[in-house]
Amino acid sequence: MPRDAEGGVAAMPASGIARFGALVIVLLATTCLEARAGILGIATGVAPQANPAANLIANGGFESGAAGNQMWTGNGPYTGANTGGPGVSIPSWSASYPSGAYGWWGPLPMAAAPCAEGANCVYFGNWITAASQTPSFAANGIVTFPGPVAFTNTVPTNQGQVTLSQTVGLTPGATYLLDFWVTGEGPPSLPSGVFGLGIGTQSVFLEVTTGTRRYYVTFTADAAATPIAFTNWGHIQTGPGVTTELVLDDVILNRVPAPGGLTLCAVALAALAAARPRAARR
Repeated sequence: MPRDAEGGVAAMPASGIARFGALVIVLLATTCLEARAGILGIATGVAPQANPAANLIANGGFESGAAGNQMWTGNGPYTGANTGGPGVSIPSWSASYPSGAYGWWGPLPMAAAPCAEGANCVYFGNWITAASQTPSFAANGIVTFPGPVAFTNTVPTNQGQVTLSQTVGLTPGATYLLDFWVTGEGPPSLPSGVFGLGIGTQSVFLEVTTGTRRYYVTFTADAAATPIAFTNWGHIQTGPGVTTELVLDDVILNRVPAPGGLTLCAVALAALAAARPRAARR
């Protein structure tokens, strides 16, 4: 620290105080984002908890557009053998899938239960897959594996995963609730399957039950543009049998208000955001 003529600590100039304060804000905001970003909690239930009127997901119920029983075109043509014909695009969603995948968008007569909400839901079809690890299912729907897992299509071989995603504009550091229905495809005799949920840089494996289940996923955003992605690897082999596959419906995303007003993290993030335009004008 600088010393004055009598050996005491000299007062910091006003410009130095400003720079020091700005540094503290930047460090605090960065620490908040690094510490809080990610999935905070996962629960299941039987009814929506999010507010559809405040939904940040576009076409979350899959009711907009011309539904059809082909794969959904988002990243390429559909060439699957099960339903034939050209693919159909789900408005506001992007799809990624291998040649030979198949899907159904609309009413789903072959599912273990009807669409959970409205007339349409989305079925992810991807034949049969072997997992390199045996899954364990928790009561809240989280699926874990003993180690890193690899999914390999066995019928047909060398397929790959099917993903449906949407990128949403969020506030970094803010907390959100993602709320959606999952229904198993196929007869109730099939055991539970596995699907993947990706939120930005975070991901988790979740259970597909043969009935209908509502998931509530609370997370903190780590980026302004955050992809929300659902992935299916197919009917996973479990000995002589296979598991059920993913049917998705009624995806709702809401921001969760911060309790008790602005937190210290929120104040730092707001101050940092306000300072950036001033810096740009200089």
